[in-house]
Amino acid sequence: MYDTIKLRYDFKYNNPPPKGVVLSYLDSYTTIDRHHNNTKTETGKLDNLKVSYNNQSIIINGSLCKYHYGENISTLTRQSTKEAIEKLSDTLGFDVGKCDVTRADISTNVSTTYPPSVYYPYLGHLDRYERNPFKGSLYYKQSTKEIIFYDKVKDAKAKGMEIPTEFKHTNLFRYELRLLKSLNKHLNQIVKAKDLYDETTYTKVGSLWYSTYTDIEKRPNKENIITNMSNTLNAKDLDKALKTQAIREIGLEELHQQLLALKHRGLINESMYYRKIREYKVLSEVDIQEDDTIDEVNKLIKEVYDNHLTSL
Repeated sequence: MYDTIKLRYDFKYNNPPPKGVVLSYLDSYTTIDRHHNNTKTETGKLDNLKVSYNNQSIIINGSLCKYHYGENISTLTRQSTKEAIEKLSDTLGFDVGKCDVTRADISTNVSTTYPPSVYYPYLGHLDRYERNPFKGSLYYKQSTKEIIFYDKVKDAKAKGMEIPTEFKHTNLFRYELRLLKSLNKHLNQIVKAKDLYDETTYTKVGSLWYSTYTDIEKRPNKENIITNMSNTLNAKDLDKALKTQAIREIGLEELHQQLLALKHRGLINESMYYRKIREYKVLSEVDIQEDDTIDEVNKLIKEVYDNHLTSL
């Protein structure tokens, strides 16, 4: 479930590990002296991860999924998250589980019928986010969180990443929720690296990932009921189609309330009230044989949540 993470091992609360031990595992590290605040930062690479050691802390930044699997197309499970954190601890010589998590990207892929870009127009407004289609992806942005939908296979090819055989000829729709900062506030708890694989926290993170997706307005297909009814050939059929479209958009319960208000005001009698109730109920049950395009993604995202993020 996790991809990019940023961890901070603070020397104010933890004993600094021997610098030489940590740096010995890093490739081609560089040193930066900042004389204005009397700090020295030494930065290098541990596989794909960037590791920085300074006077105050150790910072680890990068894709935990790629560090563990060698690619970030596969989804990091709770167990594999634990294994990745423990591997980091063994390699660097200190307990990485004690690090504060200052960023976490939560993501997975679902295999869709069509290329991912086909579904973007049906993902609409989300309160307090700015919706921004950009270079074949769809972003939702705010100051501390970001959502991105994109084609994971295309992304992997562009980065020269090895694509697992099972994904090579599929449409991989990627949904990623990026908690860029204020992680403790978003999850209502202090989050350490060891919490990333804790069952309670993992479930909470999964719930946030799923609820954020469900909060996005889902747009129905542009084709409406009128263009989809093959028997709309005369005025009577057109009238039926228009009424059915209105009932689908307004909702049967709302129409019931409107009719009840008209009856109470004496604008329609009892007989007319019940006749309209029956008429609208029949029209509400018309089989349009039309699934909205985004329904496929909705179901797949829910399956991920139900099968992998609620029962661990």
